Amino acid sequence: MPWTEIDYLMGPATCVPLYQQLKAEFPEVQAVNAMYTHGLLAIISTKKRYGGFARAVVCGR
Repeated sequence: MPWTEIDYLMGPATCVPLYQQLKAEFPEVQAVNAMYTHGLLAIISTKKRYGGFARAVVCGR
């Protein structure tokens, strides 16, 4: 199913601010996709590749 116009418009609005906040605290963050459920759930790509690290990035506050 192709994305709709709102999906394309919502992406930068939810991803960029979250990426900037995470990048400031976690320099190893490479990308953030927070489009799903309007930013309440995020897919985060980091340089470190071991289990549980993403949970530490998101829930570590």
